[in-house]
Amino acid sequence: MAKDEGSDGRSEAGHTNGGHDAGEDAALQARLSRLSNALEQHQNSAEPDGIKVPELSGQELSASNIGFRVLVEFFSAILVGTLIGWQIDKWVHTGPIFLIIFLLLGMVAGLVNIYRITAGPKPPRAG
Repeated sequence: MAKDEGSDGRSEAGHTNGGHDAGEDAALQARLSRLSNALEQHQNSAEPDGIKVPELSGQELSASNIGFRVLVEFFSAILVGTLIGWQIDKWVHTGPIFLIIFLLLGMVAGLVNIYRITAGPKPPRAG
């Protein structure tokens, strides 16, 4: 009997050993070791399963974030301007005059937003 088992075949924790002997434990340890090595090799391979995932630097992520923000700001300004103009035309029962005016205003607002995003923060004033 192993030194950590009681007289009834239970370990000190109160669990039965389930019929496992040292040979089964060694086999499980060997299998665990093989699986760990295989997993490590798979994780260290340059191209797992032929798929190479490009890693983006912080600068590339920042540029894509700015590009996406510019896209959203520009098209949302145009959409909001168009919807406001369409609604005014509907209320006043006019032709598409307000739609055109607010579409142009939305485009201008979108361009101003793009300029503000790409210009960056203003330096503090001296004085």
